[in-house]
Amino acid sequence: TAGDYRSVSGGNWTSDNIWQRFDGSSWVTPTQYPGEATGTGVVTINNNVTINRSPANAIGSLIIQGNLTIDNNDRTLTISNDLIISAGTLTMSVDPDGDLTLNLGGDFTMTGGSVTETGSYGTVIFNGPGIQTFTKTGGIISNNIRFTVNSGSVLDMGTSVLDGSTGTFTLQAGAGMITAHPEGIASTGATGSIRVTGTRSFNTGSGYTYNGTVLQITGSGLPSTVNNLTVENSAGVTLTSSVT
Repeated sequence: TAGDYRSVSGGNWTSDNIWQRFDGSSWVTPTQYPGEATGTGVVTINNNVTINRSPANAIGSLIIQGNLTIDNNDRTLTISNDLIISAGTLTMSVDPDGDLTLNLGGDFTMTGGSVTETGSYGTVIFNGPGIQTFTKTGGIISNNIRFTVNSGSVLDMGTSVLDGSTGTFTLQAGAGMITAHPEGIASTGATGSIRVTGTRSFNTGSGYTYNGTVLQITGSGLPSTVNNLTVENSAGVTLTSSVT
């Protein structure tokens, strides 16, 4: 639709000539890069693109089919809707400096490709106003990628598994998590929906929903006190430990 961008060659994010923008009837060379002004729609990465500036405005959705990295500076990219990775590599940090923070307002879908860092760490913040779905059916997440679910956001994991990262996972107070995984959520180890090897923080002020279709356990990650506990599983949910 009008306002969508696609890369047609490699280069810096701020270089207009690596992009085409749909004007409502045809693809044209833009006079502004994605996020320079308001109104950016879906941005599709087909080539080797480097984020060399933090766009002042949010983009609609980001589709990665090529390679997206950052320069040697800290950068922030705000995505109002979805992040979709089907091929290529999203490199969220480069040596020696330069870390990328993604503020994500929609769903995270990964069917291929990879998310990694080669410097210090990258950060994905789920900050939408409601339910955001995490779906991973392919691809690889590796190295120190940190995930945070902000207050007001609800992360629906379904039966998907967030694994591969050596970074942290933080569910803030006022946030929520939904899982259909039979093993629920675990504080450590390769079980349940969240399997990052860094610290996993499941807040007592958060809400937790179990909505699987087979028997579930709550898992060792469920705090002993929670803000809300919802069971929507006709097959049943077994408490791993007592909960208030």
